[in-house]
Amino acid sequence: HLLPLALLLAGTAAYYDTVLEKKCMALKRNNENAAYVNGICFVACKDKKKVSHATWTNLQEECRQINGYKGQLAYIPDRAFTRKLFKTGLLTIKNKYYIGARQFPIPDCSENGGTCKDDDQRKNWFFFDEKNKQIAAVEPELWVDGEPGNQEVPETVAVLERFFSFDNYAGGLNDMNPDKGEYQPLCQFTDYLKCDDGYILIRDKCYKQINTNAANAAQSKKKCEEEGAVLASMNAIIIDKSCPDFSRDNNRTVDQPIRFGLSYGDSWVNDDGTPVDFFRWWDQAGCGIPIAFTGGNVRVALIVSGKARNADPSYWTVTKDEESYPFLCQKNPTKAYDSV
Repeated sequence: HLLPLALLLAGTAAYYDTVLEKKCMALKRNNENAAYVNGICFVACKDKKKVSHATWTNLQEECRQINGYKGQLAYIPDRAFTRKLFKTGLLTIKNKYYIGARQFPIPDCSENGGTCKDDDQRKNWFFFDEKNKQIAAVEPELWVDGEPGNQEVPETVAVLERFFSFDNYAGGLNDMNPDKGEYQPLCQFTDYLKCDDGYILIRDKCYKQINTNAANAAQSKKKCEEEGAVLASMNAIIIDKSCPDFSRDNNRTVDQPIRFGLSYGDSWVNDDGTPVDFFRWWDQAGCGIPIAFTGGNVRVALIVSGKARNADPSYWTVTKDEESYPFLCQKNPTKAYDSV
């Protein structure tokens, strides 16, 4: 299921917060049943799988559709999140989906012929990650009415089901005997790294475009620093193309660039201290440089309009320090979990 990078990054520009969201939607266009909810990509695997309680952990291997991201069977924190999933249309009515929840350890109900009493059947239900590490207990509100009920011994695995109701988003968890059926695994993918609120993750950095209160070079630099950030560096083609793509604002014109952190005094310098080894001037699009570069203290800005003869909106122009523009801040992400 690993898709070529060109396909994963193809499609409509903008309107995606992260590369993960874009890859998630690429899966959907490639006839995978996928949805992006709360920063997580959920994928309902096409093929149904048959497992036993002992081999249930092997289902985690099915969650590999998106290369380079943490994949595991789905974790459902509460009923409100279940409704969000149902609203996406990801899960079809009357189907059941393996998620990352099971009963472990299994209560000893041998004295009752293997059938647990209700109190015992409700014990020890947990979500597990791709390494079979316990994440959290299954919240009681997640179960559909009357479950977990243990009608077909032993019902030790939870499935998520959506069923027909006057409420289009009705459903929840049901306990099943894995030996009695085949179900589709429901996988989730999360970024290894996370960004502060308002920032978006592109590769290994967090970016935030500030459109309001456009500022001159000194003001924009100071505002980024107040957030523990710097004016962003454009040091690779994918970063250069992604920043305007993810800005969620395609209505700019050529004279409204986004200022970033490349400046010239005696030489070209990036605000974050990284080497200056990448340029993408406006004249590369066959359009010339709108403001001729003559040296002195200037900054470079990213043109975010496709109105040039080359429709690619990611070329650069030179701006004067005193001119006010929207600007792009950059900061380091934090780890979303303990290990990669």
